[in-house]
Amino acid sequence: MTTNIVEFFNALTRTARALPITILVEFLRSTLQYWFFNRRNMTGERSHPLTPYAEDKLAQHVFKSANMVVKPINMQQYEVHDSRQQVFIMNLLYRTCDCGKFQHSQISCAHVAAIAKYNNLSDCVGWVSTYYSIEYLRRVYEEDINPLGDQSTWAPSNMSVIYPPVMEQ
Repeated sequence: MTTNIVEFFNALTRTARALPITILVEFLRSTLQYWFFNRRNMTGERSHPLTPYAEDKLAQHVFKSANMVVKPINMQQYEVHDSRQQVFIMNLLYRTCDCGKFQHSQISCAHVAAIAKYNNLSDCVGWVSTYYSIEYLRRVYEEDINPLGDQSTWAPSNMSVIYPPVMEQ
């Protein structure tokens, strides 16, 4: 996962890296300003309680759960059989599933979607982590990224010379 972030950052800054550091920093600041503005506006337009990513994942899991057979063990545990005749034990109380996807992503897996359908629930949004909620996303992007203004208007105060550290040999 970290490799993708580094590759994305490198691709983003490919052309700006050759520029002076002040221009590179301004490029990054303006990019963040643009992203925050767009994401803040996107969250305001959404009526679904989940982020677009989580909503898409959940829709895929609901589609995948169509032919699954659910056998209740008790009110919290279920045995779910998929189309390949694999059996998964799902515990709604502890939010665990033998497939491991539910614990890993914290988005309802296909087995949870099958259980929701079995119990005549309209959706399984309640088993998705709050990190994927649109409200959480709104809070992440609520702050503004402000420009620094023209460099000529910066007023230096208490300028002092900073020397490099003394290196002992």
